[in-house]
Amino acid sequence: MVLREIINKGAITMDHIHSNTIEDVRTPGRHLSLEERGMIQALHRQGLSLRNIAAAVGCAHTTVFYELRRGTPDRKSKHGRAPQYMAKRGQKAYAENRK
Repeated sequence: MVLREIINKGAITMDHIHSNTIEDVRTPGRHLSLEERGMIQALHRQGLSLRNIAAAVGCAHTTVFYELRRGTPDRKSKHGRAPQYMAKRGQKAYAENRK
């Protein structure tokens, strides 16, 4: 069997159909953990784009968008500083929605 390493997202696959594969890719449908939310928070504060954050976390850019929306409180007025995303707030909203 010939192993072929695919650069795309760090996955290692084999050339044959009926062979085992080792993938280092985040599985679809899995929920974000608090650590991943913390990573989103740190990267967002550094000013990275949604797609760059998603690539670092290993999820879709829409997941990052919805997570930022979930963890950022509504703005109460036009004055003052805009509210920022917090990973703990996003985790709390996630837990409340799961009930």
